[in-house]
Amino acid sequence: MKKIIAGICLVMAATNVSAKDANDPLTAQAELGFLMSSGNSESRSINGKLSAEYNLEKWKYKGAIDGLSAASADPDEPGSEMETSAQRYGFNLQADRKLQNDHSLFVKGSYDDDRFSGFDYETSASLGYGHQVIKSARRNFRVEVGPGFRISQPEVGEREDEAVIATSFLFDQRIGDTSKFSQILDIDAGDERTISTSVTSLSAQIVGQLAMKLSFTMKHNSDPAIDEDTSIEKESLDKETSINLVYSF
Repeated sequence: MKKIIAGICLVMAATNVSAKDANDPLTAQAELGFLMSSGNSESRSINGKLSAEYNLEKWKYKGAIDGLSAASADPDEPGSEMETSAQRYGFNLQADRKLQNDHSLFVKGSYDDDRFSGFDYETSASLGYGHQVIKSARRNFRVEVGPGFRISQPEVGEREDEAVIATSFLFDQRIGDTSKFSQILDIDAGDERTISTSVTSLSAQIVGQLAMKLSFTMKHNSDPAIDEDTSIEKESLDKETSINLVYSF
């Protein structure tokens, strides 16, 4: 807990740093969220994300790493110890080769390790075509589509290798001078399984380069894995709501 508070203080102190050069090709964001409850129920959770983008004349590179950890105690057993109830981490990387008229070619890859998903890990890679449908100071809309490959290792059963069609829709809209709405939809469709991930977020500037972000994430798996302990099929839809401090640098 002390480390979390210290980290937040460091982020807030960093807002005293001078504004970032608008012409700098490298931009980055650090996010941190923490929640603890006590009394009738005992629980705690922490999530974080670090993302960066390097934008050149002909190329753009971006990547992100994120993680979540949560623990809770059984409310029917007062004084019971908290047990891990959620734990995952992942990262993704992408390179775009810019073409004329806001067209581009991309290659990207991702890795996810979710302890409670029924999979030991899931990784995918794809390449294809992207187009910036809308590009303005206040509104952006981008579409990406291309073939790819996904590898999934379930806790129960053999490794699954599958060709997929990867499609992404990315939209953001400025609201006033200090707020932004964002919607991202990723769909990896294969013959055996289709995984769809939707991330909806609203961010508002607090002071300087520090902002607050509310986000809602849904991940749907058309063919969920089998739970190793209960031999029961996992839920097909996972939902996550978070409120984070975001520092841009």
